[in-house]
Amino acid sequence: MKRFGVFMAVVCATAAGAQDIALPSGASATLFETLPEETLVRFRFMSDGLAADTDYDLIAADMTALCETTAGEVPSGLNRAVVSLSSQALPLGAVAPEVVQFFEAYTIEDGRCMWEPF
Repeated sequence: MKRFGVFMAVVCATAAGAQDIALPSGASATLFETLPEETLVRFRFMSDGLAADTDYDLIAADMTALCETTAGEVPSGLNRAVVSLSSQALPLGAVAPEVVQFFEAYTIEDGRCMWEPF
C-alpha cells in the first residue's frame, strides 16, 4: 500500500485543481476521483452534457481518450484501469436512475490503452 501514498497525494492535488478535458465527441469531462486498488486503478470522470441517448460510438472514443489521458498516472506494477464517465459525480457503486453512467476496462501497455471487454 505504501506505493499508493505519493500517488494519492498527486491525484488529490490534481483533482483539487481539476480541469476540463476536451473529448473527441466535442464534449468535455472532469476527473473527480481516482481510486487505486490491488490490481487496477479507477479513474472517475464527470461530463455535464452526457445523456442517455448519447451515441455509444462517440462515448467509446471518449472513454479511450480519457484512459489515454490518465494512463501515465497508473502506478508502477499496475497495468489495468477502469474508466467511468457519468453525468453527475456519485459515490462509487451508487445507483441513481437519473444519472447516466458508462464504464470501460483497459489494459495499459507502453502508455497505450487497450479495451478489455467485461
